[in-house]
Amino acid sequence: MNVYRGLGLTLTIIGGILTYLTYTFIGSTPLTALWIGILIVGVVIMITPEETIGKRELLAVIEDMLSNLAIFFEALGTSSVSTYVDYGGEVYIFISNRIVDNPPKDPPKSMFINLDGGRAIVLRSPISSIISRFLEEGGDIDSITNHILVEVLEIAENVMCVESGENISFNVKKPSISVPARIEKAIGSIYASIIASIASSIYKCPIVIIMDREEDDKRIIVLRRIVSG
Repeated sequence: MNVYRGLGLTLTIIGGILTYLTYTFIGSTPLTALWIGILIVGVVIMITPEETIGKRELLAVIEDMLSNLAIFFEALGTSSVSTYVDYGGEVYIFISNRIVDNPPKDPPKSMFINLDGGRAIVLRSPISSIISRFLEEGGDIDSITNHILVEVLEIAENVMCVESGENISFNVKKPSISVPARIEKAIGSIYASIIASIASSIYKCPIVIIMDREEDDKRIIVLRRIVSG
C-alpha cells in the first residue's frame, strides 16, 4: 500500500474510531458529524485514482483532520502539551497537560492511556508514513526537513535549523499553508508536526513543541529533546 492509499485508510480508521467514541461518551451530534466527514474523506481517497489529487490537496486533508481533532480535544477539556515519540519508524503524539518524559516502551494500543497518575490522548502522527522512507536515505535534521518541506511537499521556500543544547530552533521561510489557531494550540501546526515527527525519528527520544508561531513571512518553531537521566 502506498502513502496515498495509506492516508485514506488512516483517515477511515480514525474517523470511525472517533465517531464511535464521541457518540458513546459525549453524545455530541455536531461533533460526531465532523468525524463522519473524516471517515467519508478517507473512503473517497481510497477509492479515487491517485493522479487526481495533488500534494496540496492531501496536505489540506491532513490539516482538516488535525483541525477536527483539535475540536475533539477542546470538547474533552484536554490540555495541549504535545510530545512526539518514535517507535521503530512510527511516530506517536502524546497529548496531555504535561510533557511525557517517560513514554511507554511499546506503542500504546489505546487512544486513552494513564501515565504516572496523569492521562494522555495518543495519536499516530498523520505524516509518520510520509517521512519514514526519506529517513532511510540518511542526513541530518537540517537537510531532511528542507528536503521534505521544500523539495517534496513544496510548502516552504527554505528551512533554517539551529541547535542549542537540547533545544532545536527552526525558521521556516515563506510557509505557503495557513494554520488555524486551533491546531497550533492542540498539537502544533502542520509544519511543527512534520518537523517534530522527523526530529523524534532522528534523535530517537521524545520531542516536545515549545514554540510554534508565525511572524511576517516565516514560521518559528522550537523543539526540545527530552533526554532521560
